[in-house]
Amino acid sequence: AILLYYVNIVKCKIDFSSDNIQSALKQIFFCFKADFLRLLIRNFILYYSQKLKSKKEKTQMKKENQLITELCKFLDPDKERIRKLLDETENYPVILGQLLYNRMGGVAYYTLKECRLLDAVPREFRNALKDSYNVGIEKASSFSVCLDQICEALHTADFDYALLKGAYLNSIYPEGLRTSNDVDILIERKNLSSICELLKRCGYTQGNIRNGEFVPASRTEIVSSMMNRGETVPFIKEVDLP
Repeated sequence: AILLYYVNIVKCKIDFSSDNIQSALKQIFFCFKADFLRLLIRNFILYYSQKLKSKKEKTQMKKENQLITELCKFLDPDKERIRKLLDETENYPVILGQLLYNRMGGVAYYTLKECRLLDAVPREFRNALKDSYNVGIEKASSFSVCLDQICEALHTADFDYALLKGAYLNSIYPEGLRTSNDVDILIERKNLSSICELLKRCGYTQGNIRNGEFVPASRTEIVSSMMNRGETVPFIKEVDLP
């Protein structure tokens, strides 16, 4: 009976005008008098204190997510909104982790720099974003060199092709904000053999990087990739660039 009353009262929405709640309280008070009532009140306070704390944490998390979103709007950042969210935010490790995990650290640094808000964030947070930004610039520079080499080779091709995703966007984004690990090229299936031969003549080999080492693709992997995914096994070439 004790457990039943306790569960029913704690889990329901408390409305002291409710006849059921009043009746339950009267029965509990009658059976256990003041000692149990004090225990019940204490548990009420504890329960709703935890609920308020949880609600506050959720609200804080929403602000952190809002700040992350605003820091990623590098084209048209809202400086005042970012400043306000920075003043209301304390959990910088979580924000930093989300930005770096989603490869947006460089973008966040660029946005803060453009808004002149770098001094408004903790030094460790700022330096981590700066490192990500500098790595992005260096990586984008190396990518551009490799892309120029590929485009020069493709310039001699007698078939149509199109550069996709990062290979195209790298030149549109501000320096270092759009990084890519590969070059995606769209061609017609009938020209597959031609581009494969062209890339091989340029020193590329089909395969994958596994555990830090290059592993050549088997014939089965090459055929399976084309049949199941409509793409080739990557062509890879080692270059002396950062």
